[in-house]
Amino acid sequence: ILRWIRRQVRSIGDFASRNLGSFFQALGRLIQRILGGFNPPAMPTGNSQVDWVTGLRFTLYAVLAVGIAGLAWLLFKFWRDRRHRTTPVVNVPLLGTPDLRAETVSADQLPEDGWLALAAEMAAHGEWRLALRAVYLASLAHLAHRELVRLAPSKSNYEYQAELRRRARSLPTVQSAFRETVEDFDRVWYGTHEATPTHFDRVRARLETMRNTATPAS
Repeated sequence: ILRWIRRQVRSIGDFASRNLGSFFQALGRLIQRILGGFNPPAMPTGNSQVDWVTGLRFTLYAVLAVGIAGLAWLLFKFWRDRRHRTTPVVNVPLLGTPDLRAETVSADQLPEDGWLALAAEMAAHGEWRLALRAVYLASLAHLAHRELVRLAPSKSNYEYQAELRRRARSLPTVQSAFRETVEDFDRVWYGTHEATPTHFDRVRARLETMRNTATPAS
């Protein structure tokens, strides 16, 4: 911007040199015609003297230079203030952290504990809907880790429940806990129910139930 200011100042100076000289000469002739024979006092400059019109011309040049310098300073101050102005912070997902609002998020993007940490973060900010989804994804990650379901983006909750019934016939408690978690999640995420801390506590407790239910030895 300083380069731009210098160009503008140079341009104004060139314009003044080309045009203001003739303007002031014409103004001087007009003043002389009006004043007739009046001779203003000369202004001593050392070796020569300048008439009153020439003095006026230099005065106006000085005023113009001061005005240009003031404008340049204001432009520089405006640019400097904008450069140092604090940039507002925008909440965006951290690099590597799944976006819980995205429909494409899947349970295999984080391990179970990673989803639970994200759920706790969302709950701390009062984002109960997102916290509920994070616990739901943690439940799926938990079941996948135990090889009770196989994760796939194309699978629906109905398909996960059907697969769980086949693979966890001896774990009715796990089946029941996951079914109720899906019901709560679907009502909030796809339905009209508002997520609350009560919903969050319920699905979190069901995940603990699943975690504490051991697979019977074969």
